[in-house]
Amino acid sequence: MGLALGLVQRIACLSLLALSACDALIGEEPPRPPGAGDAALAGEDVGSGGSPDANGVAADAAAQPPADAGGAGPDASSTDVGCLAPSYACATGCCVRVVAAGGYHSCATDSEGDVYCWGEYGAEESGSEPTRVMGASKVKAIAAGWGFTCAIDSNQTLACWGTNQFGELGIGVISLGPIWTATPSDLAMSALAIAGGKSHGCAIAGDKALHCWGMNDFDQLGLGGSIGYQVSPQPVLWTKRAIGLAAGWKNTCAVTESGALYCWGNNTLGELGDDSMIARDAPFPVASMQTGVTALAISSLHACAVKDRKVFCWGNNDHSQVVSGGTGCNTTLNACYQPNDVGVTGAVDVAVGSDHSCALLETGKVVCWGSNQFGQIGHDSDSPADVLAPAEVFDLAEVGQISAGLDHTCAVRRDQIWCWGSNSGGQLARATATITESRKPVLVTW
Repeated sequence: MGLALGLVQRIACLSLLALSACDALIGEEPPRPPGAGDAALAGEDVGSGGSPDANGVAADAAAQPPADAGGAGPDASSTDVGCLAPSYACATGCCVRVVAAGGYHSCATDSEGDVYCWGEYGAEESGSEPTRVMGASKVKAIAAGWGFTCAIDSNQTLACWGTNQFGELGIGVISLGPIWTATPSDLAMSALAIAGGKSHGCAIAGDKALHCWGMNDFDQLGLGGSIGYQVSPQPVLWTKRAIGLAAGWKNTCAVTESGALYCWGNNTLGELGDDSMIARDAPFPVASMQTGVTALAISSLHACAVKDRKVFCWGNNDHSQVVSGGTGCNTTLNACYQPNDVGVTGAVDVAVGSDHSCALLETGKVVCWGSNQFGQIGHDSDSPADVLAPAEVFDLAEVGQISAGLDHTCAVRRDQIWCWGSNSGGQLARATATITESRKPVLVTW
């Protein structure tokens, strides 16, 4: 995560990723705001950059996978093997795979860096079977939007694929139909990190300047005014150097080298966290988050961040995805206009979906809270009731990375990909005719 976090021994893969999920369906607005925009902080480069000592091992090494995983649980022999970021220690050495959960799809890399996607991801034949994305190889970072995905390879080249009606691929043109192969973006320099929003994308360039592209109807590109959609990456209106970013429904946030959080775009329910409902057309400081921010995630109308190992959330709170109560919260509108401590300590990363939130702990465990309508909390409960306090994801340990989509969540565990929640579009890599959801993690294989 770019910033050295001294004591953090259990985090990985996220040093250079800005993983997200929420873009638009072609030709129409979705029936409700889309899902997650997860982020982490960028290092010096994709191949070897700055994860915080990403070589520890989770405490519960003997935990077994869910019963339907189709394989034995991890052994307890993993030790600190001195892995270089963005890899992290796992059973057989250093884990290198990464995952991104999108609106109704998911994508992940294999051990060689090839990208596979499943669900509704803008391909010619979307489905539940993981399918290789042509043109995406030696990938080190991926970001999944609502219907598009972007990746950074080992040469720090940015390429995208999927829906492109509003220029969300950043390739210089729009297209009525999706583009099925990874296409290099118009970013005229190397890329360190990426994020995908509802219909826009952003990247941290090699000089740590921010560039955004795609839809700009709520100033989510940070260009200083509603200039309209942009088909190529445009410089964000600020002079600070960014080490992290996340993109949401109609807004964007970034973290500076000093650990300060800035947000811009739509602010209907306090999703900018600046204790107001005022929209911003350029980066604006979040007063209570001006130091120590080490991870960030944005969804449709709420966001979460890690500061000093604690999780803070703000914005829409209609399913208690932000907090069960707190300062700066409006109970009538079910919204919190400033970051609130949700009571999670020892956190190293966060991921947020449309109505739920999750945190990765330094122990390698994952906890989630908020809506559980489709099992996106992952704690193996049949109840669709909202989960008002962080609950541990069922039988999942030694996790190195998490990413949340609209109503599903995925994790990397010892170079295995696990997902849970809604499977309405095949985003769990399960046949939708037989499995519409999973309330505990299931193993994705190909």
